[in-house]
Amino acid sequence: MDCTRSTRRIAGIVVFSLAVPMLALTAAGGGTADAAPRPHTSAPQPPQSVAAATSAGESSITSVLASAIQVTAGGDHTCALTRGGGVKCWGFNGAGELGDGTPTIDQLTPVDVTGLASGVIAVTAGGHHTCALLDAVHGGGVKCWGLNDSGELGDGTKIRRYAPVDVSGLTSGVVTVSSGQAPHLCGDGRNPR
Repeated sequence: MDCTRSTRRIAGIVVFSLAVPMLALTAAGGGTADAAPRPHTSAPQPPQSVAAATSAGESSITSVLASAIQVTAGGDHTCALTRGGGVKCWGFNGAGELGDGTPTIDQLTPVDVTGLASGVIAVTAGGHHTCALLDAVHGGGVKCWGLNDSGELGDGTKIRRYAPVDVSGLTSGVVTVSSGQAPHLCGDGRNPR
């Protein structure tokens, strides 16, 4: 499968873009971040403990997004690349797409991806897998985790991975990475000059 990418050079720096589904943030009052709040309804309210957990989760996600330089959404999970080069993910984890080392434990709040607290320069989410591009100091390669039924993680197996693994043949010199909803991953190992 061919990957499409957009690359340009700005002030000597290669800038690439990845297609990322839109993310709507829910603001207090029930509206999206850029819309007027919805009026309150007479719908039953959740028990206080659920409401408190939801509020804490929204606060945690808001905090992560405030420090995010990139956000990507997969089938039922979302990941953010932080200013410090770390990756945090939340949502459905049925195939390990959150990368926190836990099998099938969904997370309502962001969790750290195992081994990726720094050194990441891009993150991309597929339907049920996620990949990260590391900076040159950390090897310049690609690591992926999650569903691998069709070999989409590129590690030479069809084993689900609950934490990041190296993509075979893409362990250094990679400049861009993209994944899609269908099981595939594309990386570009060309060295831009």
